[in-house]
Amino acid sequence: MELISSGLGGIFFYSDTDIRFRPDKLGNRPEFSTKVPKNQTFPLNGTYPKGQEKSGEHPIELNNKYPSIPEKVLSNVKDSKHGANRLTITEPTWPKYRESAKSTGCYLDGPSTQYPLPPGFSPRQGVSGNDKVKVLDFGNQISPNNSTDPWINPPKGVVYSPYSLVIKGNPPKDLIIVSDQTIYIAGDFNQKGDPNKGTDKYGFPQNYGDPAGVDPKTVDNYSKDLEQRLLDDAEASTVNKVHQTVTVIARERTVYDYRSPIDCFENELYPYLKFQLASTIATPNSAYNSFMKVGGAGMVACSAANRSDLKNNLKTFFSKYPLGDAQKELDLSEEFALAYDQSPSFNDSTLDPLSKKVWNTYKQQYSSKNLDPNFGVYKILIDLKTESQTNCKKDDYLYFPEMTTNGMFVSGAMRNQKFFTGPDEAIWYDEIGNLDGIGVGRSHSGDQGFIHRMYGSEVRLSRTPVGEISLNAYMPPLRRKIYDYSLPRSKLSQDLSTFVILTWKDTRATKADFDSF
Repeated sequence: MELISSGLGGIFFYSDTDIRFRPDKLGNRPEFSTKVPKNQTFPLNGTYPKGQEKSGEHPIELNNKYPSIPEKVLSNVKDSKHGANRLTITEPTWPKYRESAKSTGCYLDGPSTQYPLPPGFSPRQGVSGNDKVKVLDFGNQISPNNSTDPWINPPKGVVYSPYSLVIKGNPPKDLIIVSDQTIYIAGDFNQKGDPNKGTDKYGFPQNYGDPAGVDPKTVDNYSKDLEQRLLDDAEASTVNKVHQTVTVIARERTVYDYRSPIDCFENELYPYLKFQLASTIATPNSAYNSFMKVGGAGMVACSAANRSDLKNNLKTFFSKYPLGDAQKELDLSEEFALAYDQSPSFNDSTLDPLSKKVWNTYKQQYSSKNLDPNFGVYKILIDLKTESQTNCKKDDYLYFPEMTTNGMFVSGAMRNQKFFTGPDEAIWYDEIGNLDGIGVGRSHSGDQGFIHRMYGSEVRLSRTPVGEISLNAYMPPLRRKIYDYSLPRSKLSQDLSTFVILTWKDTRATKADFDSF
């Protein structure tokens, strides 16, 4: 970041915070990294005269507090006692975006789909239940969108809708996506692989740390070479970009929707499904070396003595990972048997299309089977999480489940949910998912059972009154949110991306703090 500024009061650090400051635009301050120590303890038993502690009321114990700021960062961190100015964020020019979309971009008039929302999640004042949306699925390397929908590749990059939008997949060009209502980011968004790299066969590789092999739940970022690939996207010479410069602007909320593992974890689930099918055809060891390793042989010899034995093996596979439709399981098994008739060896040009048929059938079944705890997608996800935490390597496609979103996300909504001021994660996040009974499926992961990695920035303008979020429970992911300075390239009339949340660090109360609270 470049500057931390509070023109109305002091700046509180509730825990030691690692910060990297980029050079200022005038060249007066160099880049440097430092740790700003904790300078305030939040009063867990504070005094709230209005009785609105659960709605963000400030405790009087922190009134007129100006905790110390280290001398070495005073040029970058300023409160109202150290010359800070109030920063005014200008609201987006909604008519300009609308007219630009109509003239040279894509204007999406009219909703097309009912989008289920959980009880207690109101998209706008006076509305509950379903929201009317347009779904923008840009596709990915496993499930490409080859349609001619005008919003996929508009002549100029503004897509505007007066209604809510659901977005996922990989836009092919720089875009500004704008909604007069809410935008739901409902899966991996704006992160693709380079088709010329074997490491990127199923999308951008998720290798953590240097060296690889560490538990993905314990590291903050990808390995250095992958970080660099993201930064290289800002260079004009980069041909196969990992992510485009995409700004997502909602007049109401921008919402991260984790409910569907099909959409959130496709590039992790599919290679693991393919590996399990290869293990059914041959052996786990040969399947791993041939199809899970980067640069593997890409061929296994079928261990079944005949087509009947192979179909029995696939019956065992579907018993482990049920589709929920016996006839569809038999039909898919017959497809494998027909391939066996042609050759008892399965190479990638044979196995990949067959695996895609199996995967696409799971996707078709999801809407009717997503409340079934025995549905195969949930079973595959459980096994993937177990194996990827212990066997993650840099040269394979075994990835821990991660929803990855890249972009500059701007929300116009005023806060309207129960939250505590201070180090409370609910202050920052409008999210849906990972909890039973909320419209799209079951709780697919326990507490912090997957990662949400967001490269880019987030801005809350607090301009638009919205409906209340009053969910009684929520199981969050592990959040890995990283400011990506390759993204802001003057796509907006004002650099909204500079106004970002101070720290992404997960904070939790100790048992003693919780008990005393």
